[in-house]
Amino acid sequence: MNKYLSMMGCVAMACCCATASADQFQDTDASFMNGDVFVPLITETDTDSDGVPDKLTMRYNVFVAGTNTKTLSTKPRTVAYPAIPCTNPASVTDGYYERLTGLAGKSRRHSILDMHISCVENGSGAEKEAHRAVLYSANVTGAGGSWIKSWNGWGVTGAAHVDWDSDSVPEIMLLLQKGNKGRVLFVRMSDGTIEADNIYTVAVSK
Repeated sequence: MNKYLSMMGCVAMACCCATASADQFQDTDASFMNGDVFVPLITETDTDSDGVPDKLTMRYNVFVAGTNTKTLSTKPRTVAYPAIPCTNPASVTDGYYERLTGLAGKSRRHSILDMHISCVENGSGAEKEAHRAVLYSANVTGAGGSWIKSWNGWGVTGAAHVDWDSDSVPEIMLLLQKGNKGRVLFVRMSDGTIEADNIYTVAVSK
C-alpha cells in the first residue's frame, strides 16, 4: 500500500524538480539528463496491515524525454520507517518529504527524504513525533549502481552541494536536527562514504 505516492510523493517530486536549481541546489537539473527524464518511484509497505507503513523502498525509472519509453530502473533500496513513538496511540499519521538533486552534466542523482511518524497518546493527548533522514543515490545510466543511507531520529533541515575539503569533487552536505542538536554531514556522492559527521548544539534553554 502506498497512499502517499499520488497525494504526496508526486507533488513533492514536482516541487523539488521545479525549484531545486533555483533555491535548493546550485548547478542542478535534477530530473533531466542527456535527453532522458528520471522519475522517482517510492513504494511503502505495511507488512503487519495496521494501516501504518513499516518500510519504504526507493528507485528511479528512466524514460526517453517526451515519451513513456522506459530505458531502465535503478536498483531499489529499502529503509524502515521510524517506530511509532506512542505507547498507546489514539491516532497515527505518517509520510515523507522529498527533495531531488544532481549536478549538471553528471549521471548520478539523489533523493533526500524526511520520513516521519506522528501520533497522539491515548488518554493524555500528548503529541509525539519521530523522524528518519534518508539519502538515496543512483546512477541513472545504470552504471555504478545505487546506495542508501539513513539516520534514525533525525529530521532534514537542509542540503547543498559543497566541496568542503577543496579536492574539486563536490559532496552532499546534509543538515539534520533532533531537538536542540544540529548535525552536519558531508557525504561522497559516488558511494555514500561519510567524509565528516559532526553534531552541534543549536538551541539552549535558560
